[in-house]
Amino acid sequence: MSRTTSGNGNSKKGKSPVKRWFSFSGETGKFSSYNGSEVVEQDTLEGVLLDLRSCVGGWSDESNCKIWSNVIKSTKENIDVMVGTKKVLGGLFADIKPELEKIGAYYVQNLYLVTEVDGQPEICCLQVNRSSLASFSAFNEGKKLGELYSKKLVVSKGEQKKKGKVTYFVPKFELVDAEKSELDVADEKDHVLQAYFNPSQEQENEKEGAF
Repeated sequence: MSRTTSGNGNSKKGKSPVKRWFSFSGETGKFSSYNGSEVVEQDTLEGVLLDLRSCVGGWSDESNCKIWSNVIKSTKENIDVMVGTKKVLGGLFADIKPELEKIGAYYVQNLYLVTEVDGQPEICCLQVNRSSLASFSAFNEGKKLGELYSKKLVVSKGEQKKKGKVTYFVPKFELVDAEKSELDVADEKDHVLQAYFNPSQEQENEKEGAF
């Protein structure tokens, strides 16, 4: 579920409300995003979580282009994996998982949150995969439903690990108290996000509220 709803996100969508897409670098331990003109880095990322969703990402050396997919709420939903504009895989994640690595793809967890961009609260998304995803999964293990949404999420450079001859950093996740005003803004932003994921449900809500 998200902060305000448990919709599944299968409806046709309009323009994404996500202002910035963040990724974590295991090499530097920093977060990067594209601000419209250049890639910028920062040491920490903090904000109130709105929703958790999943997709597939990667890069195809053979086709020299990006691997991407639709965003799903649950792994029980169908996922369509694209290489550029061509669909190469489709079905439930569990069924296509063995084929993903073969084409250079991997599972991605999308953490939608409200964080400050140029001094204003904006909907952003931190995408974690592989070792970063493992860190988030370990952090989230055992937490009660909704616990992630009641506080502010702070992500920073965590411990350095080693695999073979390769050393890399993993992100560190923490929960800290949030101001009521921050949670109120997050609720407002989540309605915007869920309207994007579930436009048909938003239209029904508008009909029910019309007099």
